[in-house]
Amino acid sequence: DAPYRAEDAGVVPISVKIPAELSKKISKLTLVIDKNPMPVVSTFTFGSAAGDGDRVISTRVRFDMYSNLRAIAETTDGKLLMVSRFVKAAGGCSAPALKDADQALANLGKMQVKLLGDEQSKGSSVPMKEAQIMIRHPNYSGMQMNQLTGYYIPAKYIQEIEVKRGNELVFKIEAGISLSEDPNIRFTYGAGPQTDGIEVTAKDSDGNVFTGQATPKSS
Repeated sequence: DAPYRAEDAGVVPISVKIPAELSKKISKLTLVIDKNPMPVVSTFTFGSAAGDGDRVISTRVRFDMYSNLRAIAETTDGKLLMVSRFVKAAGGCSAPALKDADQALANLGKMQVKLLGDEQSKGSSVPMKEAQIMIRHPNYSGMQMNQLTGYYIPAKYIQEIEVKRGNELVFKIEAGISLSEDPNIRFTYGAGPQTDGIEVTAKDSDGNVFTGQATPKSS
């Protein structure tokens, strides 16, 4: 799901749903924006804690120009399944950062992880939960200009995110410059033990490592 015409090319909300009848067979999901300078937005590699119900992933991306957005799922036996949406949005990769550089660096890597409760898949008895990750990071694309100096800001972006439920992998993300500033990812995952929380480790292109976690209130 994506807007046909985006309000802001630098912050375009998108959502992908892998239905329960397919989720057991899906090992990877890759998001691609054809005409972006770095077309691969992110690749999700799913682990055992991803769950067998409906897998839903929502995030925000940048569009450099009018383009197709593609969600490409890879099955465990090597098949590729694809769906596309055309989005009218332009200039998102070079749009000025929403925050000034000093403020962005002061909050670099601050992370909030939220457990949002249970998600029961329609037509399925498979229990799923939902969570959200928010990371403070400018995700500089390398195409943005410092309005004071007139120089381009070097690329600096979240490159990897690993999400675990307890000791089990939910998914690992390999990402690029097409994720929006302050990456925000909302997702479903397998319910698992009631005491298990979500642990997140993120790494940016400069090698900085950030961590965050959320535990069930009952624990």
